[in-house]
Amino acid sequence: MCKKHNIEHLPGTVDIGVRVEVRNEVMEDVNEALYESKLIGYPEPFTNKVRTFCQNPGGFVSQENYDNNSLAVVNGHSYKIQRATIRTSLFFAATISVRRLMSLYRMQRKSANL
Repeated sequence: MCKKHNIEHLPGTVDIGVRVEVRNEVMEDVNEALYESKLIGYPEPFTNKVRTFCQNPGGFVSQENYDNNSLAVVNGHSYKIQRATIRTSLFFAATISVRRLMSLYRMQRKSANL
């Protein structure tokens, strides 16, 4: 689209992630200190930033549908008092450059064609 309209552009970064549920005991210390913590790290041997967000103590993972059910995504919901579960749901996301992502994609496609 940018090329078509002669608009300069540079590839940026994207966040790729997954929503998970864990037993409350796993997150107990964090949940007691902060209702919705945001944890950030750079786990070795990778250089990507990894972060958590949208933490739901006593919550659960749910499916949400959009565009007449043609798009399904996951979300998290929390009930602090009523209907609380024994789990905490949270989202993990890794930030990766679009250039790196495309390079990995090309490498994967090339190895699949061997």
